[in-house]
Amino acid sequence: MHSDKKWVFCDNYIQRSLVEFGKYSANVRYRISFAVFSKLLFFLTYSFFKVLYYYFSQFFIIYTGDIKDKKVIFLKSGNGYDYDNLYKAFDHVESEVVCINSFTMKSYMSVTRVGFYTLIGTFLHSVITYLSVVREYLPKHVEYLVIVNGLRNISQYTFLLSFFKTVYSLNNDIHVCSGGAMLASNASISARLKTSYLLHGNIGYKYPILFPDFYKVYVYSYDEKLYLDNSGISSDVLVYPYENISTHNKLVVVFMRIDDEKMNFHELRNLVVFFKFNNYLVKFKLHPQYNGENIYDWANTLNVEVFNEDAGSASSLISSTLPSFVVAWQSTSLCESLNMGVIPISLSKKSEMLSKSVYPLNKRTLSWYEEKEIINDAVASTAFYNEVVNLLKRRHV
Repeated sequence: MHSDKKWVFCDNYIQRSLVEFGKYSANVRYRISFAVFSKLLFFLTYSFFKVLYYYFSQFFIIYTGDIKDKKVIFLKSGNGYDYDNLYKAFDHVESEVVCINSFTMKSYMSVTRVGFYTLIGTFLHSVITYLSVVREYLPKHVEYLVIVNGLRNISQYTFLLSFFKTVYSLNNDIHVCSGGAMLASNASISARLKTSYLLHGNIGYKYPILFPDFYKVYVYSYDEKLYLDNSGISSDVLVYPYENISTHNKLVVVFMRIDDEKMNFHELRNLVVFFKFNNYLVKFKLHPQYNGENIYDWANTLNVEVFNEDAGSASSLISSTLPSFVVAWQSTSLCESLNMGVIPISLSKKSEMLSKSVYPLNKRTLSWYEEKEIINDAVASTAFYNEVVNLLKRRHV
């Protein structure tokens, strides 16, 4: 599929439907019914007025206008510490970077203004592109989603593509790095800007022909790199660099989940008691978007410390504290832990780890429920500890 069309499918439901249920053919056409045509006409009219709204909104936003001297635009997704990944992957200083909240139009407007004729011309082009996709034969489970959800993308995509065209005219050497904003990423690519994808979590299964034509893609593991390399995408896929930890403190770091109800306090207590009995210090690390109420009560009950909220990303925390074990449920921190030579332990059962993530969590972590004997032996022997790290990196069970 041509890269200019991929934005139409930038919707989680569309992507999930295609991954789970099947393909479509771009070689077969079908006639648009009157009911569908009426719906299209209504939403296209709405999209046009939304584009006009974006244009006039620019004049109420203070913008910096300093894009010409920058080297990077970072499209922040707002998930945790995704901004840190920019400095893991590339050698830039903060003064060279423009950071944009990728899901807020006002954030783009503060960087530069888009011209009226550029916006209208881009809108017409977006409509033509969208209609060409709608006329293709789509599976029934995808057709409605593309017509409704895909249509909602037109006004936003129009402004984003116009924005990146304007950026290109001011500084065509700038590198756009995305933390997961796929609509904006497709717009940046269509504007001919070099665009890279810096994942802030383990990647899920993708529909390859709809994957944006990124310059580079940074992932957390070689499992994910292998998956993307074999999927046929054109991007250069790389694994984030990690330092290897060879000396460990008698410390266990537990990365908590975003919600209290997703954590089993009974098993958490058993784990804390086990490690304290073996003279380990246990500390909790809050999820950056934690919205529960119980963790500090649990910490008091178990006599466990909680890291400050500004403790940093998982990799930076592991690097600075040198723990022997990292514990979580289903978290990217478990993957990062193993990359750095620290044994990861999951508080999820193996059957619960078979998720939609490409990373084989059930192979790369020890299960607190089903592999306690291995955990106990790793606590007792440094030599066995190192064997476990190597086992987890290569096992295929």
